[in-house]
Amino acid sequence: MNASTDGKPRSLRTGKPMGHNHHWYPDGKFIGDKTWEIFMRDYVRTVRGVDDAIGRLLDKLDKMRISENTLVIHTSDHGYFHGEFGLADKRWMYDPSIRVPYLIRYPKLIRSPGRIVEDLVLSLDIPATIMDLSGLGVPQNFQGHSLKSLMIGTDEWTRDAVFIEYFEDPPFPALPTMICLRTTDEKIVHYLREGEGDEFYDLVRDPGEQRNVIDDSEYAGRVSQMKNRLEETRNRYDFTVPDLSKQY
Repeated sequence: MNASTDGKPRSLRTGKPMGHNHHWYPDGKFIGDKTWEIFMRDYVRTVRGVDDAIGRLLDKLDKMRISENTLVIHTSDHGYFHGEFGLADKRWMYDPSIRVPYLIRYPKLIRSPGRIVEDLVLSLDIPATIMDLSGLGVPQNFQGHSLKSLMIGTDEWTRDAVFIEYFEDPPFPALPTMICLRTTDEKIVHYLREGEGDEFYDLVRDPGEQRNVIDDSEYAGRVSQMKNRLEETRNRYDFTVPDLSKQY
């Protein structure tokens, strides 16, 4: 649990609450030892409970003899920090926060169960997949892609980057609005609040995102390319910041 703030955005370095009363813990300890033990026990218990529930659901589908033609997708709305970077909660663009479980069972189409797919996918791919498999087609301007080719196991998947956004939330003002572009090898994060300091990570050499090389001359070319790609993607999806204050 490396809790160093070197190269991290200003808001993270302040140690202010990040959401749901969680703070940054600069001493490398997530919370107190007792609280940490309780938290992790509850987390593992929850994961086990979800796993058992999914198992019962799949068994029921088998007994009803409808598994072959039933699409089952299990995912989550976000990841979670368990002390990485000295953080709890979520929201930041580091991998523990943006990566989610993504399990699919559809015997009618998937002939190699248990296969692990390393390609970049989004939650937006779920509605695209459902529309495609239902015969509705996917709108041209829809950001999500149908996962059908990955489910079959063909080489037709073409996405090489994912665009992620987080909007400043009035109840948790310590975190700024931010946008991110992640490829398999690189990640760039741009903060829309002045003075935060952007981030760039070489995910091959630094998968733990410990060393921000946004200002490293060795990476100047790659940083410039990713900045351009982020700006192009931002414009393509007509990214705008909503006035969230009107919702509270």
